[in-house]
Amino acid sequence: MSSEGAESNQSRRPKNTAFRQQRLPAWQPILTAKSVLPIFIVIGVIFIPLGVVLVITSNNIVEVEIDYTDCTPVPGSSLLPTCKDMLKVDPKSSCRCDLQFEVPRDMTVSATDSPSD
Repeated sequence: MSSEGAESNQSRRPKNTAFRQQRLPAWQPILTAKSVLPIFIVIGVIFIPLGVVLVITSNNIVEVEIDYTDCTPVPGSSLLPTCKDMLKVDPKSSCRCDLQFEVPRDMTVSATDSPSD
């Protein structure tokens, strides 16, 4: 009986390999100026132009901020003078108002930005 118990213990043990016993050697790179500087320069060459493109693109964005708190409702949609007053009386109601505004810069759409049909 003792030999059967010994066999069952041995059969449950993992194989005695370096991988199974987690004894694999680790890779430990030696970082020197000769190995780090070229990598740093290559990454810079890749990401500096990408950053320039992103800055130029973000500078071309046209942002218009319109405050419509005191918007006058479309005639016939409300008896109150502003939509703000109407929503104070009935928060679940809707108020339609039309605003006209001017965009300060030209917003051109390039061929790559146009939606495809």
